Amino acid sequence: MVTLYRHQKLALQYMRLNNSFALFMEQGCGKTLPTLCRLFELSKEGKIKNALIVTPKATMGAWHRDMALFEPADRMILENLITVINYDSVWRKGKGYDRQWDCIVLDESHFIKNRTSKRSSFLLKLSLGAKYRYILTGTPIGNGQLENIWAQYAFLKPTVVRGRVASDIFGTYSKFQDKYCILNQWWKPYRYINVDELQDIINQYCYRVTKAECLDLPEKLPDEIYEIELQEPKLYKELHKHSTIEEMD
Repeated sequence: MVTLYRHQKLALQYMRLNNSFALFMEQGCGKTLPTLCRLFELSKEGKIKNALIVTPKATMGAWHRDMALFEPADRMILENLITVINYDSVWRKGKGYDRQWDCIVLDESHFIKNRTSKRSSFLLKLSLGAKYRYILTGTPIGNGQLENIWAQYAFLKPTVVRGRVASDIFGTYSKFQDKYCILNQWWKPYRYINVDELQDIINQYCYRVTKAECLDLPEKLPDEIYEIELQEPKLYKELHKHSTIEEMD
């Protein structure tokens, strides 16, 4: 069985409950391992045949290192399943990533906070075809700029409005601005309104944890993991009872 710390077990169970979900876990809490466990489960259950992980260049190696911790047969499943690519390359023409993926994971998802950038536009469109979508970051909102969450949640739950990708949670970016932002003379947000409501909505689709809250977390995560334990019934029932999000088929 996999040795997961309690907060990682919670993260994995939330991902089991929701096909689209955010892990807002502080750096050092170990986001990659529960994510790999979830992808492994989905593959073994026949629910996905491929998965794309988009990550900064600096953290690409972490995914390959964590895959190498699995037993050889399980590692082969993951390596055949997963494509790891960095944000700088994924959107460029001719790279072959513009196709349907069963699952897409954005590691350090704040890299798409600028909704108009080429990589953000590309990934928002790409998300429309995926059945499973997960975003991972410890800093979803940088410098208190609440508008940074819009593109990340549009990726998580995308829809199309007037031919453009919008958020099924917040609607279009204009609608988000009207409800939560006060704009300056340059049409940029400089103050925010209805913040409590916004925070409540964000919390419905994410699991947050800091290193300080992980009481069983050592100074350094262990290098050894074992066979994956697919279910933890008590914890699963507890999460399902309190979850505000429906489990998707």
